[in-house]
Formats: sequence, C-alpha cells, structure tokens
Amino acid sequence: MSAPAQVLVTGACGFLGRAICRELDAQGYQVHALVRPHSDRSALEGVRFSHVFGDLTDPDSLERAAQQVAEASTSTSPPWLVHNAAALGYRRRDAQLQQAVNVEGTANAFLAARKASFTRALYVSSVVAVGYAEGGASVTEQTGWNAGNFPVEYVQTKREAEEKALAYCSELDVRVVNPGAIFGPGGEKGNTSKLLLALAQGKLGPVVPPGGMSVVGVQDTARGVRLALERGRRGARYILTDEFLCTRDLCERAVARMRSRGIAAEAPRLSVPRFLWPVAIAAVRALERFHEPRLTTSRALRMVGIDWRASSERAREELGWRPTPFDRVLGETLDDLEARGLLVLS
Repeated sequence: MSAPAQVLVTGACGFLGRAICRELDAQGYQVHALVRPHSDRSALEGVRFSHVFGDLTDPDSLERAAQQVAEASTSTSPPWLVHNAAALGYRRRDAQLQQAVNVEGTANAFLAARKASFTRALYVSSVVAVGYAEGGASVTEQTGWNAGNFPVEYVQTKREAEEKALAYCSELDVRVVNPGAIFGPGGEKGNTSKLLLALAQGKLGPVVPPGGMSVVGVQDTARGVRLALERGRRGARYILTDEFLCTRDLCERAVARMRSRGIAAEAPRLSVPRFLWPVAIAAVRALERFHEPRLTTSRALRMVGIDWRASSERAREELGWRPTPFDRVLGETLDDLEARGLLVLS
C-alpha cells in the first residue's frame, strides 16, 4: 500500500511527538499536528506541518480536527492517525487527569478518526502496559497481563487506553507500539533526563532502587512508529526497546560518560535489596497523608522497584526496526543537556 499523504498526530509538541513529526515529514508524509490554542509550537521548527485545533477531553473539537484532515486527503489516499498524547505522572493528584486524557481521550480520538473515515490508526502505548518481568525473563507482546493490581494509575490507564484503541480493530486498521524508557536530545523536561541531571548534581545519593528499565532512543522510537504504521499488522503490538539496564548499571554508565567530559559525578555504590523496598514505599506512603512530594512519591517508588524488562524481537523481525546502541543515545542525550547549559563542568 502506498503511503498516505495526511497523518494526524496527537501530542505533537511533546518530546516524542516532535520526533514523530520530524520522522514522518522526512519520509514525505503531510503532518497535521493536533494542538490546543495555547500550545507552544516552537519545538516543531523546521518541520513541515499544519496545525488543527483540538483537545482530547473535548470530543467535538476532535471530530472537527479529524474532519479537517480528512477534507485535505484524497479518495485514493485516506488519512491516518498517530495517537501519541498522554498524561504522565506518579502523584495521587494525577489520577483524574490520566483517566480523562489517557483513557477517555484515547476513546475520543479513535472515535473521531472512525467518523472521519480514517483507515489506519496507531496508538503509542508503553512497556508498562505489557507488564513487568518476573524471574528474569523478558516480557513480550504475548505475555499475560500481570499488573492488573499494580497500584499506579499511569500503568492502569495506559493499559486501559491500549484496550480502547484495539477495540476499534474491526473498523480501523489499528496497530500499537510499546516503547521503553525514552532517552535522547530534546527531553530535558522528561523523567529520563531528570534522572541524569539528578545524578550529575549528586542528588541521588549512594543508594539506588532495585529495579530497572528497558531503554530506547527517541529517534529510534519515532522510526519504530513510522515502521509500524507502514509495515505492521492489524491488531498487533510492537515493543520498542534496545536493552535492559538495572538502575545501578544505568547510573554507572552515565557517570563514566560524565566524568569523561569533566563532570565530577559519583555513581551510587549500592542497590537496595529487593525485599526491603516495600519498607521504603510504605514509609513514603505514610508521609503522603500529610504532604505528597512532587517526584519521589510512593507510586514512583513502586515503578523503580521492579524490572520493566521487555523484548523487541517482534519489531526487529516484522518491521526491520534496528535501534541505535544505547551508549550512543546516552552520549547524545548528555551532549544535548550540556549544550543547554544544564550539565555543569566541575
């Protein structure tokens, strides 16, 4: 099938969304970015795109936006949707927004696409919607869902949103990608860059959590989105990860890179034993009755206490996806943070 001229992208102004728009533009697609009136579109500088106004929590606005994209399409080249927008957070106060944006917003976006006669739609999910690793084995797209009772709203809403998207398979050619923890240039406000900055500033301390993450570069993730759109199967999920790193190993790699550029960072010396981690979670949860911290919440501690180990074998085999080695991605991320003046030489 020839590529369509028009693709509507939600979350276009965010860290991954910008990379998706650039990837699609570079491959000849005509990108329509869904934005709100106050959205900062400067991050899309250099990308050929048009904007359509809409809000995931306003179904009528989404229908108008989707119809506008459909009217710009031809009968032989109907439009596609890339639904990338999501609300990320690990505070109790984030739960209501995540339900509205991640779950109800996904249902709104896919309904609008169907009503406007879009033929294909891709949902950007997450490895957390696949489940966590048990016994050292990596999860795959076929792994049974084992996080149904995991008490973190972000995890639950991403899973529910994925199910909402796949429910449209009989009416739309739906595909799903499940990226790991995304690193790369331009993500200075994201959780992965915040981790690197905290490490450089000595804010992590000598002890780190027992869990780990499957990592991937932002540009590789965007390319995986495009390949899944072009080559993926209807109803299929594609995990996008490079390798798994426990938190301590990630910190040691990052510190070695920082020291090579004159930043006097110190790597944590110990990982908390896994059996003791619930004690730390319980202590923070007790404190949250009086004041919930901005970052180190009990929900965040739960996330970093387990292994989000996932295999990208299907994406490599079916899509021909080949991620950049993470060491290079890590170097590019640090280069970007240094260029922005966020990493300070000692």
